[in-house]
Amino acid sequence: MEKKLINTPETCVDDLVSGLLYMNPKLCKIEGYNAVVRSDILNIKDNYVTLISGGGSGHEPAHAGFIGDNMLSAAVLGNVFASPSVASILATIRVTAGSKGVLLIVKNYTGDRLNFGMALELAKREGIEGMLVIVDDDCALPTSKGITGGRGIAGTVLVHKIAGAVAGSGASLQEVFDAANSAIHSVRTLGVALTTCTLPGVKSSTRLSAPYAIEIGMGIHGEPGRENAELPTTNAAKYIAEVLVDGTVTALTTVPFSLSKEIVILVNNLGSLPALEMSVMIKEIVDLLRSKSYLPVRIYAGPLMTSLDMNGISLSILSLPLDRQEKVLAWLDSPVTAPSWISGSVLAYTSDGILIQNNSITVANDNNKSIISSSFHMSTNTALVIVRTICQTIIEAEPLLSEYDSLCGDGDCGMVMKKGATQLHHDFETMFAESVFTIIIDCACLCDIIANSISASMGGTSGALLELCFRSMSSYFVKQVGNIIYSIETFIPLHLRVFKL
Repeated sequence: MEKKLINTPETCVDDLVSGLLYMNPKLCKIEGYNAVVRSDILNIKDNYVTLISGGGSGHEPAHAGFIGDNMLSAAVLGNVFASPSVASILATIRVTAGSKGVLLIVKNYTGDRLNFGMALELAKREGIEGMLVIVDDDCALPTSKGITGGRGIAGTVLVHKIAGAVAGSGASLQEVFDAANSAIHSVRTLGVALTTCTLPGVKSSTRLSAPYAIEIGMGIHGEPGRENAELPTTNAAKYIAEVLVDGTVTALTTVPFSLSKEIVILVNNLGSLPALEMSVMIKEIVDLLRSKSYLPVRIYAGPLMTSLDMNGISLSILSLPLDRQEKVLAWLDSPVTAPSWISGSVLAYTSDGILIQNNSITVANDNNKSIISSSFHMSTNTALVIVRTICQTIIEAEPLLSEYDSLCGDGDCGMVMKKGATQLHHDFETMFAESVFTIIIDCACLCDIIANSISASMGGTSGALLELCFRSMSSYFVKQVGNIIYSIETFIPLHLRVFKL
């Protein structure tokens, strides 16, 4: 069994609800049920259409984390990965629905459809006005496979946001239903899992235990996806970005609207993908979309619809219908009080589709203002051979250095050393490889060039120690014959001190 910070599998959802109430005093629990509702529900239910969502637990922060102004009014929590009961959904409808009616937002799973649908029919018998929408944004499987169609996954969160904004404007139940349905038709999602998820009290799956095994389109309950594949050892982020973008973009060709090239993307962490890898994936996804002439105008990223501890990522693309593009963006931008909603990044473009960015600062490189020279010389051809040999040796030794460092440290030594060696090799090739002269370079200058390359690329303890080493060596050579300071602007364009021999 995997290590889990729970008490017992049987009580983990009860404890989850109690924890939610401690963290969010604006929530109330419906007595006798694992269902939470806005604490001010009695004040809003007759003035606004209310929204209920939910499903099995294990997808946090969905759905209870999205309760608040301009989003959900209540969420019903089933056991882990299991639909809530009809009784708990019906109780939530009774508490939440007012004179303007209630909309149920349901993910496309058999249990959810049956239980939410039956609860709504029972509520209608009691005179409660309500409607239901089914989110089926997953495009991993062909629509011909199975009888239920696409599963409901991370795109559901965008439906919550849009429907919630429309409801918060005072719209009618029909108008909120129409907006939610339009969003459902406009969003497609595809995920990739690097590992499976582990349910509390259940033995871990070995399905993706091979070192580079991944599954494209695995469901958020661990259901089989579209295909198994092998993660490449280099450019893995580019590969996954291509899989996700190609899958979602292709699926959007079935959208029954005239679409803008401007799109909204949601990059969802399925549970345990490191933040560093999330940022790399966002960069690759946005770059790839722009190369295909799509313009992401909103980016939402984070753990929004998780699958317990699954290490994976999903991409949702919301296409913007031309006839209501600005309206949809306004709904997405409307403020919310839901604690788990993530404000999106707003990207702007010129009329030619060029991204407008103003987020970089140029800093003068003070390390290269001067280089010290002495009278200890060597041929740059000799220096180049020495540097090439050393750098190549370090680069090839990266796995071994990382292995040794992992035994006594954090395991990054090999990667840091490789980065410094790669930069130094590049700098020397740029300076000297294509020279038409045999060039003499003094040793103090050589040490300063190496130190500058290390300073610009390495960082960490090893980078600081190596830079200190070469700065000290430079000083040693200078002290032997005295200081002569040459401005770098004077001789770098001429490859330092140049003599034709």
